[in-house]
Amino acid sequence: MHGLSKAWITLNRSCNLRCRWCYAAGTNYLESETMDFLLACELLDFVAALEIKEVALLGGEPTCYDGLTELVRYCRRIGINCQLITNGIKLSDAEFVSRIAEAGVSCVDISLKGFSAENYIAETGSDRYSQVMCAIKNVKSLGLPFSVSMVLSRNNIKGFIDGVRDAASSGANNFAFSFCHDFSALDAGDTNTEYSIQQNVLDVAAGFVNSYEELREATDDCFVLHQTFPFCIWEPNFIELLRSRSQIFSSCQIFRRDGLIFDTEGRLIPCNFMHQVKLGRFKEDFSSLEEFASFWNSETIKQYYKAITTGSVPDEACLNNCPSWKLCGGGCLSNWYNYSFDKLQRAKAVREES
Repeated sequence: MHGLSKAWITLNRSCNLRCRWCYAAGTNYLESETMDFLLACELLDFVAALEIKEVALLGGEPTCYDGLTELVRYCRRIGINCQLITNGIKLSDAEFVSRIAEAGVSCVDISLKGFSAENYIAETGSDRYSQVMCAIKNVKSLGLPFSVSMVLSRNNIKGFIDGVRDAASSGANNFAFSFCHDFSALDAGDTNTEYSIQQNVLDVAAGFVNSYEELREATDDCFVLHQTFPFCIWEPNFIELLRSRSQIFSSCQIFRRDGLIFDTEGRLIPCNFMHQVKLGRFKEDFSSLEEFASFWNSETIKQYYKAITTGSVPDEACLNNCPSWKLCGGGCLSNWYNYSFDKLQRAKAVREES
C-alpha cells in the first residue's frame, strides 16, 4: 500500500447544475445515490488508518449533502486535511461559507463552468455566473485557501480567459485547468466510437497555446495545467516550458496508483468518470488494513491496473521509444475509447502540413 497519498469520497450524485461533459451524467444525478453519513465517517476512519492525510469531498455537488459541515468537522477531528470540490453556487451564501470554514475545511476548489453569463448558461443550463463570482469573494474574504478550476473544451477555449479575468478580479489568485473527457463510449460498451479529433483534442491544445501569454498575465503565472492529452500532440518546447515553470501536472492517479476513489455506496472505483467499474466494496471486500492490503495487492487488482495503463497503451512506441512515457502515460484513457493513436497522429500531420 506504500504510495497511497489521497482519497476522494463521493458524497452524492445529485447536483444543482447539468454541465456538458459531466462525469455524473451517466448516473442520472439520482438523489437516492447519497452516501450514508455513518458510512462516510467509517470511510474517513479507514482512510486515516491508511495514513492518508488528504481527502477530497466531491459529488455530484457536495454542498447539497445534508451532513457536509459535520463531515468536514469530523475530518478535522481525526487529523485529515479536507478539500471541498464544488461548483461554488451555495458558497454565494456568506453564512454557508462561514459554517464550513468554522468546521475546518482546509481548502476549496471552485469549478468555474463558463467564462460569461451567456457561456455559463450554454454550458450548464443555468444562469449562475454572478453567484460563482460572489462565492469567490466570500471565500477570499474569510482567508480560506482556494483555487478556481476550469474544464477546457472546444466550447470555451476561445473565451475562457475572460472568465479567468473575472475570477481574478473577484479575488482568485490560484487557478487550475484541465480538459474535458468523454467516457460515453465506455458507458455504451462500444470502444470504437467515432470522435471528432479536429473539434476536440488538437483544437483545444492549439487554443491553449495561443492563449498562454494572456493566461500568464491574467493569473500572474499562478496556474497549473492538469494535462491529459498525449505529450506528442504538443510542441515539445511548450511542454518543457510548462515544466520549467511548474505549470503542468500530468498523468493521473490511475497511472501512478496512488489514490483511492469511493462512490456513494463505498465501492472503490478507478475514476469518477469510470463510475460503472467497481473494483471492490468497503465492508464487503475489505474492512481492516490487513484485508485491504490483501485486496489491493491481489493479482486481480494488479492485473486490472496493468490492463488499463501499460496494457492498453495507445501505441507500442509509447513504451519502447518515448522518454516522456512515465510523465505522460499516454494521456487520459478516455482518449483511446474514442479514437486511435494513429488517427490522432495523422490528424496532427495534416495540420502541420497545412
